[in-house]
Amino acid sequence: MKNTLAIAFIIVIGLVFYAGTLKAVPGRVDSQTGLPTDPSVFGSTGPFESSHERSSYAIILAMVGYHNVNLTKDLADFGSPDVGFFKGKFYSFFPPGVASLGYPLYLLGERFNLPLAFAYFSVSLAAILTLIILYIICRQIFKFSLPLALLTVLITGFGTIFWNYSITLYQHIPTIFLMLFAFYSVWRFKSAKGIFVWLWALAVWICYGLGPVFDYPNVILLLPVMVYFFISALRISKTELGFKVSLRMAFLVCSLAMIILAGAQLYYNYRIFGNWKIYTNALPRYNQTDYDYAHLSNADTEAIAAQKGQVASIFLEKNVPFGFYILTVSVDKGLFLYMPVLLLALLGMFSVRKKITMEIGILAGIFLLNLFLYSSFADPWGGLSYGPRYLLPSIAVLPIFIGLWLQNSAKLYWLKKTAVFILFACSSAASLLGAVTRNIVFPKNEAVYVDTSNKFWFNIKYLKSGQSGSLLYNSVFSRYFSLTEYYFILLALILLIIFVVLFVLLREKNEPEQLNTQIFITTERQ
Repeated sequence: MKNTLAIAFIIVIGLVFYAGTLKAVPGRVDSQTGLPTDPSVFGSTGPFESSHERSSYAIILAMVGYHNVNLTKDLADFGSPDVGFFKGKFYSFFPPGVASLGYPLYLLGERFNLPLAFAYFSVSLAAILTLIILYIICRQIFKFSLPLALLTVLITGFGTIFWNYSITLYQHIPTIFLMLFAFYSVWRFKSAKGIFVWLWALAVWICYGLGPVFDYPNVILLLPVMVYFFISALRISKTELGFKVSLRMAFLVCSLAMIILAGAQLYYNYRIFGNWKIYTNALPRYNQTDYDYAHLSNADTEAIAAQKGQVASIFLEKNVPFGFYILTVSVDKGLFLYMPVLLLALLGMFSVRKKITMEIGILAGIFLLNLFLYSSFADPWGGLSYGPRYLLPSIAVLPIFIGLWLQNSAKLYWLKKTAVFILFACSSAASLLGAVTRNIVFPKNEAVYVDTSNKFWFNIKYLKSGQSGSLLYNSVFSRYFSLTEYYFILLALILLIIFVVLFVLLREKNEPEQLNTQIFITTERQ
């Protein structure tokens, strides 16, 4: 019963805070172009702050208006420069996964004159499901007490930029859901019996197969979970001749699901581009100029796409030192500058160094692989992102190490909880600032050319001037509060919740309760 109430609480606070900061505007679309008619969508704090949102949303509009994924010239101009050109047609640089999530809710939102809001809220719903899976992982796998599991969820959902990317149209939140659900499925697979062995194995392979539909690097980012899956499927037994090593049949048979999904992805590429090896990110970039259009129309776009598709030219080891600096401590995108509460995760890793389980090792592997991969990337800034968005998979698992740091802790326990509260307050304040104003920050190398700042606290000027992308604030609460007041009301509410969890519910001895597993995903025999 307590777990049911905890999950209901996660749903409620997710709906309240994500809906309260959701970036959208009401209104229908232009009947000719399919684009929103409200000019505020293109403002500095509107829902289309960067080409990333525009290009992803353009796919939804193409699906709704033309029942395909190639864009019209108007939609290509709208989504540029995150738009590619191939053999006379325009395509978004992004896979269709996020657009496919938003498409049905867009159609539902049209009935309420809120198609844009409903499409964006599809990511918010994915975020709430992700937080529920994270709670279940904390309770079942790591045996956290209920308050400690809630604390971990609150840090992830509202003390990091997970919040910022739960209220707009980016691929990272669905990616994290697939990663965490696959991780949990492997853990259930290890001890499952009967038909549940096959169901959990199937779930893992489906998650891995769906990864590239949302973001191509997911093929690499989900590898630690797949290594965990492979090791869990191994069966080693002692015989008279030595040791016998075998794989559980479900591991092999259920891999057909991933093969089918991968085949569907390659067939999709073949049907769209005429070549299964071509993918959208590799297409020649269209920059919305007449010269660019004429140049690309006469270019060998297939040859350009093949050359750009060479992964070895994108991720280079020589980039790692600089990329590591940008992603961890730089003013532009530093992980620990935007979210100082995650510094405590490093203490958590240190505290469990002598008792590393397979599950702890896999989570650490996710963090290290994610950090190394994007440190080697040619663009570690992630464009005009708010914080290190490429590290969002790490941001979702690092709070678990904060929980491990606090779990069964006795020495300086109140001091540790106070440190969590103070650093959470700083982190949440930074995330909420972007959520209610402008969810982008220019990298230093671009900020100098547009006469703006590369520091996230520059957004305070939008807070003071009342410029917000929040649908609820602009439509309802702006009548009663200034944007600064609205910001501090939301911040005070989330800090009150975290204070109660930390100092009222969370006791010194965090002995895990007996879990009522019937409320969770399975009712299998143990």
